[in-house]
Amino acid sequence: MIRLLDASRVQGRLDALALAKLGIRGAYLKCTQGNEPGVDPTFAANRDALRAEGIKVGAYHFLYPLPDDPAAHPGRSPAAQADAFFRAAGLLDLPPALDVEWPAPENFPRWPGLTNVNACEHAIATLTEIDHLFGRTPVVYTYPYWWKFADGQAHSEFENYPLWLADYSRFAAAVPPDGAAPLAVPAPWSDWTLWQHTGGGMRLPNGDPVDFDVFNGDEAAWCIFSSGA
Repeated sequence: MIRLLDASRVQGRLDALALAKLGIRGAYLKCTQGNEPGVDPTFAANRDALRAEGIKVGAYHFLYPLPDDPAAHPGRSPAAQADAFFRAAGLLDLPPALDVEWPAPENFPRWPGLTNVNACEHAIATLTEIDHLFGRTPVVYTYPYWWKFADGQAHSEFENYPLWLADYSRFAAAVPPDGAAPLAVPAPWSDWTLWQHTGGGMRLPNGDPVDFDVFNGDEAAWCIFSSGA
């Protein structure tokens, strides 16, 4: 089993050596967010420290899929968000990832003009831009409740991008056994690539809660996925 974690400023500076000793092989770090200027303050230091210990690193952008309106929402178009992400990410091993989970379904009415349809269309446009800038197919992070509400299964284009599924319904507070998998894979995907199996149910050596993930593949597949190419 190939184990990963994902982290942001919430976890602060990571103890890269301790994580390597725990057998963590990869990490996705929050890099940028669609409604915030600048970069996650822990991103660069954690990226460099983890890579120095041989842990493969990827970056993710938290998408704000607001309708394009340069006057009301400057810098939030798919092109602008992808460009900010690309400029901040630097040297990576894992493919870039797009976090597609905002806004929470109950908060959609707060944003006039934002619908489940244009949220998905905005995500697809951003993925296209990320693919072009990084030269690598990005990963889509999402969770089943949001995906069902947003009717993501109706957009076949998402199938072109590997799925990183957050699903805590199994093994939420333990390392899943070999061969374990999420209960269900949402359409249009037929399989998953990464599975976030905890939502803070496990802890780092310093006691901070963290999300842990596993990769769906053998060593050969992991080498290809984490090659930086």
